[in-house]
Amino acid sequence: MVAQYMAQPFKHPKTGGYYYRRVVPPGLREALGRTEFRISLETKDLREAKARYLEVAARVEQKLSGAAGGPVCLLNKEVFALAGLWYRRMLEKYEADPGEPLGWEVWASDLIDAHDQGRIAAAVAPQVDRLLKDEGLVIDTRSREALDNAMLLNAIKLSYKLMDRASGDYSLDPFLATIPEWLGMAKGVREQKASPVPVFTLFEALAKERRYPPKTHYSWQRILRKLTTHVGHDDAAKITDADIIAWKDALVSSGLGPKTIENHLTIIKTFFRWAAKNKRIPANPAADVDYLAKRDPTTHRLSYSDDDARRILEAARLEREPHKRWVPWLSAFTGARCDELCGAMTEDVGVEDGVNVIRIDVANREAGGSVKNVASIRSIPLHPALLAEGFLNYVDSLPRGGPLFPDLTPDRFGRRGGNGSKTIGRWIRRRVGISDPRKAPNHSWRHRFADECRKAGISRELRFAIEGHAGGQVGDTYGSEGHPLRILAEAIRKLPNPLDPALG
Repeated sequence: MVAQYMAQPFKHPKTGGYYYRRVVPPGLREALGRTEFRISLETKDLREAKARYLEVAARVEQKLSGAAGGPVCLLNKEVFALAGLWYRRMLEKYEADPGEPLGWEVWASDLIDAHDQGRIAAAVAPQVDRLLKDEGLVIDTRSREALDNAMLLNAIKLSYKLMDRASGDYSLDPFLATIPEWLGMAKGVREQKASPVPVFTLFEALAKERRYPPKTHYSWQRILRKLTTHVGHDDAAKITDADIIAWKDALVSSGLGPKTIENHLTIIKTFFRWAAKNKRIPANPAADVDYLAKRDPTTHRLSYSDDDARRILEAARLEREPHKRWVPWLSAFTGARCDELCGAMTEDVGVEDGVNVIRIDVANREAGGSVKNVASIRSIPLHPALLAEGFLNYVDSLPRGGPLFPDLTPDRFGRRGGNGSKTIGRWIRRRVGISDPRKAPNHSWRHRFADECRKAGISRELRFAIEGHAGGQVGDTYGSEGHPLRILAEAIRKLPNPLDPALG
C-alpha cells in the first residue's frame, strides 16, 4: 500500500538531504503518539531518494493501517525478513541440542509432502500464527499466502540444518547471510503491542478470590512457574495452545507419573479458564488441550490388608510420640485424612447428641488449618475400639484449647499435617516395614476404610458422609442437617477391629 500523499521526497532547505513526510490522520495520533512522520532518506541524490521513498512510504502506511485496526500488507522483502526471523529463532533454540536426526528428517518429509499436495497453509499454520502473534501483526490475505510459502521453505531448510547439527556438523550456516533484517515494522509493532498480562499477577487475583490456603497457593505457583520457565516468558496473553501442548509433552518426556501430569494440567486449565472468563486474557489457550494416559496397573493404590492393619496398630501401641500413637488408630476407624487428624484441636473431640465424636472443622483450628471442601466439615463418631484404647483419656490429659498433637510442629504453611504425614510415612516404612510403593502410608487407610464399609454393608451415602467425600449428584447438595450422628455411629460400630482375636 503506497502512500498517495506527497509522492515526492522533501528536500531539507538547509542540509539538502531528502526526507519522507506524512501527516498522521487525527484519529490515529493518540495511538501512534505523533502528528507526523518525518524520516530521513539518508541521501542528497534525488534519484536515490525516489527509490527509497517508496519503501519508506509503504512502511508508514503499514503502521497507519495497523493503528487503525486493519490488516497490514507486507512488502516482498519483509515477507522474507519475517520468515528469516523465525528461522533464526528456531535455529538458536534447537541447534545446541537438536536430538535425533530422524525426528527432523520425518518433519522435512511431511513438509515436502504438504508442498507437493498443496497443503502449505495447513502445514505451517501453527508456526505462522505464533510468529504473527509474537510480532503483534495482522496481515492481509496476499501477505499471508506469501508468508506461508516462505515459512514452508525455511522450515524445510531448518529441518535439514538441524539434521546436520544432530550429526555433529556445526559449520557456518550460509543461509543466514541471505536473510534480510527484520526492522521495517519494529517501531510500529512496539507502539501497537498490548500491555503484557503477567501470569503471577493474575494468579494472585485468582488466589485472593478463591481464598487459597498457603500450601495450595505455593503448589499452584510452583506449577505455573514450571510453565512460564518452559515458554520463556510470563505474559499470559501470549501463551498459546501450542505452548501448553509442548509443555505437556515435556512433562511426559521427563518421566513424571500420569497422575502428576494430570494434576499439573488441571491447575493450568483452571487458571486459564478463570482468566479467560474474567476477561483478563482474550481466549483460553488450555481449553482444548487433552491428556489421556494409560494407567500403569502396577502403580494402582492399594488399601491396607488385615495383616498390615494389625502390624501398624500394634506398633502404634508402643509409641510414645502422641501423633504416632493415635493418628494410625484414628485413621483406621474414622476414614479421615491424615491432615484432618494431625491438625485437630482438643476442642474438636467431644460429645454431640450423646455420641463421642471428633469434629473436622476449621472453626477451632489454628491459622494454617483448612479443609478440602464443604463436605469435609463433619463430625465423626468414635469407634468403640478407640474408646477401649483410652483415646479419651489421652485427650483429657491435654490442656483445653490446644492442639490434639502438640508434639507436631507446624510446617512453613502453618499446617501440622505436613510434618505429620512425613513422619508417620517414614515410621510406617522403616519401623513397621510396609514398603510396597502401592500402599501409601497414610492414604491407604482411606482405601481400607472404604473396603471395610462395603464388607459391612454400609451404604455409599453413609460412607461418603463419614469420609467427607463430596457427592457427585445435584441432590447431594440439598439439605443442611446431614445424617443423624446416631445413624453414623451405628454404621461405624459395624466395622471390625483388626486386632480382635476372633478375626485372627
